Formats: sequence, C-alpha cells, structure tokens
Amino acid sequence: MISYNTIFSDNLKQFLAQQKLTQAELAAKADISKTTVNLILRGKYNPSLELMSKISDILSVPLFLFFVESDSQSGKCHRKELENGKVVITAIVSKTRAFQIEKWHNSVSK
Repeated sequence: MISYNTIFSDNLKQFLAQQKLTQAELAAKADISKTTVNLILRGKYNPSLELMSKISDILSVPLFLFFVESDSQSGKCHRKELENGKVVITAIVSKTRAFQIEKWHNSVSK
C-alpha cells in the first residue's frame, strides 16, 4: 500500500509541473524553506494539515485531489462547474480514503 506522503508528493510534483511553478517559487509563496519543499516532494516530510491547505490554496487545487492516486486522476476524476459559480469535483477513491477525506472535511467545515 502506498503511503499518504507518497501520494501527496507525487501529486504535488504533477501540479507544480502543470502550473510551471518551481520549488523555489512554491517555497516563497508558502513561506517555507526550499529544503522543506524538497523533503515534501521526496516524501520525507509530513506536512501539517495547515501547510497542505496552504499549498492547495496557492496552487488552486482542492486539497482532496492531493490524495487521489494517479490512476484515479486519469479519467476517473471529474470537474463540473455549476451555474451558481460553484464547482463539483468527483473522484473514485477507496473506502478508507473516502473516510479520511470526510473526516478532514468535517474538521475544516466547523
């Protein structure tokens, strides 16, 4: 089983590449060291929920997408913009991962 750090770091690499953002630029925007970014990308650092949320905001990527395994992102993750300006994002994830996402969502929705 792949660790959450590995999934997070793999997806972070992908999102940085898509947005053509360097490690140094992310570090500056997140107000963290380049070393910390490098450790996160290597799966050697366990970022806090606050830091993960900050990175999510900087990249304008919903936080839960950082925890969707790569094979789920290609073709099984869907984004739909609603007329009211809101966005619905669906992804196929395991029951365990769904529980973790719900747990996180409930904690930040309070």
